[in-house]
Amino acid sequence: MKKTFLILLISGMFASGCASKPKIPRTDCRTFSEYSAIVIKPFNAGRAIVSNAIDVGDGTSTQYGISDSISEKLKGRLDDNKKFDKVQISGSCTDHTLIIEGNITGLSYHKGKFHVFVNGNVSDCKTGESLYKFELEETDSKLMSIPNQIAREISNRTMDRLFCI
Repeated sequence: MKKTFLILLISGMFASGCASKPKIPRTDCRTFSEYSAIVIKPFNAGRAIVSNAIDVGDGTSTQYGISDSISEKLKGRLDDNKKFDKVQISGSCTDHTLIIEGNITGLSYHKGKFHVFVNGNVSDCKTGESLYKFELEETDSKLMSIPNQIAREISNRTMDRLFCI
């Protein structure tokens, strides 16, 4: 009896779409499937607020290291997805190209964890039309794992927008 109930419950979840990946409603989404390339501008760390006595140098070199690492990790993730013909850092704008621009707005160390705050924008490279904005806060006890977390989140959000309902 329990087995039958469990099988019915799981099959009901699949039938209702609970187990499928959530789609972005068309009203909030412009599909990225028309784009064949992505340009990633290096993340700007120049205005980041560095606080709570980060124990790695003076903090300034740390924020720039994270900035470079986010751009590289993001490029790697988008390349791995193989949904875009070309993914490059600091490339030129052509037709059917997205551009990802981001800023590190804050960097702190609190209660044994690093906190990195990032915001940015994904736009049509030619027209400059903003397609979506992102704002992230990532926390980890290891500073250099944060760029990968940020890259994963931006990559996932970008890939989710390849197709809208």
